Amino acid sequence: MGIEVSLALYLTAAISGAHINPAVTLLLAIYHKFSWAKVIPYMFAQIAGTFTGAALVYGLYHNGFLHYEATNEIIRGSAESQPLASIFSTFPAPYLNHFQAALVLW
Repeated sequence: MGIEVSLALYLTAAISGAHINPAVTLLLAIYHKFSWAKVIPYMFAQIAGTFTGAALVYGLYHNGFLHYEATNEIIRGSAESQPLASIFSTFPAPYLNHFQAALVLW
């Protein structure tokens, strides 16, 4: 995850000042490094981009999700479906031990 964040920062720094999420935008505005007039448009674009990216990932993996659930007789929303849900969130994955989880975060 650290490599992804670093890459996002490097790629967006010259274009948007590394505004990779609404929290960064808000903090930059609070500390007078960014115009308050741009805060709402930037936040709207960041949130829209997040949902668009999640929808794209879901669309690309939809058939894979259905196949995995049917093959393993998993009901969506059950505890057994958590490995699939971890694609969209950062809650602890039950299939990772502490060492593997630390490597993912690093």
